[in-house]
Amino acid sequence: MTRGAIKVRIAQLLGLSIGDSAYGDPFATDSALNRVTDEFAGPGMDCYWTSETGDVTTDQAEYCAPTMYKLKGAYWLDSSSNWQPLYPSTPQKMDLTVSNWRNNPSNSTLQYIVFEGANRFLLYPTPNFTTSSGLKFEGYAQTNVSGISTWAADATECPLPTWCHEAIVYGAAIDMANQMLTSDDDREVQKAIRVLPVLEGRYRRLRGSAESAAATFYQDVVRASLSPAWAYWSY
Repeated sequence: MTRGAIKVRIAQLLGLSIGDSAYGDPFATDSALNRVTDEFAGPGMDCYWTSETGDVTTDQAEYCAPTMYKLKGAYWLDSSSNWQPLYPSTPQKMDLTVSNWRNNPSNSTLQYIVFEGANRFLLYPTPNFTTSSGLKFEGYAQTNVSGISTWAADATECPLPTWCHEAIVYGAAIDMANQMLTSDDDREVQKAIRVLPVLEGRYRRLRGSAESAAATFYQDVVRASLSPAWAYWSY
């Protein structure tokens, strides 16, 4: 569903019509949608599996994958335009296995991605070349970066899998209904009182289904596609 279609569904569930104050407050709806999609995309739910690319820059060792919070694969583009795997490591492991790595030797062949945080890392060796979109990352990501939604336009499709969409609708509707409880308009308060128990019951079932689908997707699709070096990696 697009963001606009989700907003229409929320209004329908809440019984809102043009003229109702909650209906005319798109910022409240967008805020609710951002919160709920971030919850489904974030740690614990892990519903948003995606990939992103970045540039390789000469003599630059440190990089970041801004939207990612759990990388499960990393690759670099070699001089023959073939994707080569990067092997995950930590500074402590590198100290034990690769001598002199902290002196940042440079090379045209990359080997390791050395994690300094969830999405901050070093490349080893330090690249002595520049390649546009020469890095590719796979993993779980957030739908908002620094408070800015990656799907802010109403015509934009929700980036999460379709099996999350209805749960997102109900989760955002619950947020909106709770806001309606504080309205000065008694009609909106009464609407919220009527619909909240129904919304909450349905949301629990939809959320459980989404969690189950995410776990199945990881086992059947993600884990089966991981290179051996990444199969049991966590950081």
